Parts: sequence; structure tokens; C-alpha cells
Amino acid sequence: MPYTPPSVTFSAATPGTFTGFTPGATPGTFVPLKDSFFDVSIFGASVLNPLFAFGQFTRYDGWCLDVARPYTSGATYTGQLYSTTNTSLLSQIPTFRDDGGTVSTLTAMQRVDNLDSVNWLLNNFNGSAIGATPYTYGEVQGAMWKLMGQGYAGVTTLGPVNAANVDSIYTLALSHDGFLPTYGQKIGVIIDPVSNGVHLQPVLVETFAAKLGDFVWHDTNGKGRQDAGEAGVNGVTGKLLDGAGAVIGS
Repeated sequence: MPYTPPSVTFSAATPGTFTGFTPGATPGTFVPLKDSFFDVSIFGASVLNPLFAFGQFTRYDGWCLDVARPYTSGATYTGQLYSTTNTSLLSQIPTFRDDGGTVSTLTAMQRVDNLDSVNWLLNNFNGSAIGATPYTYGEVQGAMWKLMGQGYAGVTTLGPVNAANVDSIYTLALSHDGFLPTYGQKIGVIIDPVSNGVHLQPVLVETFAAKLGDFVWHDTNGKGRQDAGEAGVNGVTGKLLDGAGAVIGS
């Protein structure tokens, strides 16, 4: 039985230059947004919207994974969430290419084997530079498309782009093949948006890798946070399941 990923309601607007804050590595903390291709807003109840309990939405830095797919900046869509580190599940994303109507999948049309290099970029581009070398978000987005096996010529939403810089970022990212984010590092989450039955441009959202905790309490009000008077529960074994429901850790 195919894994059913969680769904999310969101919008992604370009350019991603909004000045604000996004959730940090530690729950309840926030860090400044950086320049990126998209500003992604998550609405409603979702694992990506910690502000839902306060009637608000949560904003993230975001990137485009398929330059050829249609998408309306700022429009609201519903999509399903996939991790960039579990490439086997990405085969569930059906995507139509401009190839006469042939249906393919993300894994068939994209270089998903390079998503580890993309995750390395997320952790090392600070919005204006990688290390001490200045780059624009448009150059980083161009390098991401190149990592995914695509081009970027003619895209008008990238801002200033130097082709030599795109090539340098691409080569640098590839040199970190095999990068796997650990707790506290940036990790990309892919949203597969659907409109009227059509799968649109996959959106990459920057968030932080998490880890399983070691404390269980009786969450009497269902807020997901321990409040005063909510006691801990002893003797509970936590189990980590894969997409098929098999236990892979405890």
C-alpha cells in the first residue's frame, strides 16, 4: 500500500525577499528569513505551522525544483509533503512534462540523486554568500535547477545572475555528494501542489532536521506543548515507523 504523506495548504510568492522570521532548530525559536526564490506561507493545522494555535500562518524560505512546471506566485494550493532524504517515496509524485502528454514521475524526470547536494546548499547559503564568496539567491536557484538536470536561461524572476557563479555553486555542491542533514541542520521538504487534478511545480521548503525526544506527558488540552499541571507519563516506549508501518527504531 503506498505511503500517504501529510497534506498542507500553502502559497509561495517570488521573489523570496520578505524580511521576517521562520522557525528555528529548537521548538519555539525563530530565526531571520534569508533571500530565496520563494517566500512560502503555511496555513492551517500542519506540522509546518507551529503558529496555527495562535490563529496565524508560518513563513519559510523556499525554492523551485522544476523550472518547466506551471505555478502562480502567491496563489494558495494544497499539496503533500515529502522528505528530500527519502528518495524512494518521491516516485509517488506524478508530474506531467511538456513531452506530448507522457506521464512521468519526479524520480524519472529529475536528478533526485542530487538532492543531497541541494541540502548542502540549504545549509551553506546564508542569503548573500556561501562562506566568504558572495552569491545571489538567483544564482543559487540556477545551480539547484542545474543539479536537478535542468537549465535556467530565460527565467526572469532570478534577479542578477552570473553564469560563472552558477557553475561554481553547482560544482561546489556536487563536491558534497552524500551530505545528510543531522539534528539542528537545514533539510529540504518537498511540497507537491495539486490544482484541479494537475500536479504543479514542486516547491522545496527549508526547515530544520528534528529528532525523537525522550519525554512523554499527558497533553490534556491537545496543544502539543507541555503546560503547567500536565504530568509526565512513565514506562512509555516510543517507536519510529517507516512509510510502510514497519518499526525501524524505538
